[in-house]
Amino acid sequence: LKFNKGRGRFMLRGKEKVAIETGLLVIAHNLAKMVR
Repeated sequence: LKFNKGRGRFMLRGKEKVAIETGLLVIAHNLAKMVR
């Protein structure tokens, strides 16, 4: 998902922060699918 969106690495460090960032990416991905 991250590679397809042009994102290479996580911006934040730590498991909790990476989980939050991943969740935001998934939400953005799902919203983009709904708009189509």
